Amino acid sequence: MLRSNFDNEIIELSNNLEDIWDSIIKKYEIIFDTLTEVQKQSIVDNDLVINEAVVEIDMKGIELICLQHPVSSDLRKIITIVKLSTDIERIGDRIVEIVIVLKNVHAMHEWGALFYEMLKIHFELGEYLKKALLWFKKRNYEFDVYDYNKKYHLISNLCQKLGDKAVENFLIEPKNVDEVIVFLEVVNILDKISHTTQSIYEWLDYQERGVL
Repeated sequence: MLRSNFDNEIIELSNNLEDIWDSIIKKYEIIFDTLTEVQKQSIVDNDLVINEAVVEIDMKGIELICLQHPVSSDLRKIITIVKLSTDIERIGDRIVEIVIVLKNVHAMHEWGALFYEMLKIHFELGEYLKKALLWFKKRNYEFDVYDYNKKYHLISNLCQKLGDKAVENFLIEPKNVDEVIVFLEVVNILDKISHTTQSIYEWLDYQERGVL
């Protein structure tokens, strides 16, 4: 394969990943909106499409590695794209989990202050996700000025504190135990998304600096 063709293959692979990433973020941004049953089902169904697209990226990445024996910088690019696709697919799966968990919750605002604290975490995590995509698109890495590990620990600690507060509130004023379980499940899933996002930053770091 000519060098120009090989470069174009990597660019196409990268663009396909960006499209998936964009769609995942758009779904993430609306998970706490008041969604219709059709919208909820659409998110669930679209996850299968994303999973298939990720498989195509993975297969193409492996093919390029096996057939082209790329130099180290190109190899890092391809490995990063394949690894990112797996992490992004995992985040998509987590989003579907939240939609399914919330399917029978019709008034999240009734969780009161706890719900608004959850929205704060949702926003912080959304910004964390979007910044990673921006880095990938523009290659404007800022590892020296943006501590992605610190951001992860901030979000994870917020999740931990919110979970503890939800349990404390339930012990003080016992309510519907099913609602508490749902709330804790959602907080736990948000925490898992933050951990996967941290992994994304680590792979971006690897692509740029060649170390894990």
